[in-house]
Amino acid sequence: MNKLMKRLPVLAFVLAAASALAFNMPAQDEQTTVYGLTYDEENNEVWHPVDPDREGTDFQCNAAMSTCLYSSASTSSTPIKPGEFEALP
Repeated sequence: MNKLMKRLPVLAFVLAAASALAFNMPAQDEQTTVYGLTYDEENNEVWHPVDPDREGTDFQCNAAMSTCLYSSASTSSTPIKPGEFEALP
């Protein structure tokens, strides 16, 4: 019984540390850069990093049956928004 009483503070500390790690979810950063795809004269891919909150100012997504914005500069990445990407001047 004395051994248990001596180890009780250590056991309480370990339990508190495990609980703190288990119940605190790290905050997920909202993605601030997405990528739009256009093609140049030779039909090469041209990726445009854009802020999704700047739609209508820096770019627009026209109605089309394609993907306007991607999560990274790759067509195999996660599609973010449908449409056809158009960079604005």
